[in-house]
Amino acid sequence: MEREVLLGTLVVALATLSVLSFLVGPLLGGRPDGAGGADAATPPSADPEVARLAGECRAMLGALDELRWDRDLGRLTDDDYQALRADYQRRALAVYQELAAAVARRTEDVEALVSRERAIIAAAPRGRRR
Repeated sequence: MEREVLLGTLVVALATLSVLSFLVGPLLGGRPDGAGGADAATPPSADPEVARLAGECRAMLGALDELRWDRDLGRLTDDDYQALRADYQRRALAVYQELAAAVARRTEDVEALVSRERAIIAAAPRGRRR
């Protein structure tokens, strides 16, 4: 049950990143007047920290699956399985919490970028708005 909750939460976090990337992507590509561009924020889906942590979460979930298979095949005793499972779950939770924090930081970055873009648009003369 805990694995399913962790997996579901990870899927929601990754889906959120994908949606944010899709919706905010045009804003991150720079402005028509040449501003932005190279110094624009990195899209959330391209954030190396998020990618690394998401990979670690997937690896932990895979390790839990392998662990269950090893127990089911008789390679592990129930006591060993429970001890290893508890350790993997603790590690997966720690990585997931880091991932959630990284996603939150990226979300704040995107919200700040959107606010700056809105301010630029609002300040532009009426005929020069994008």
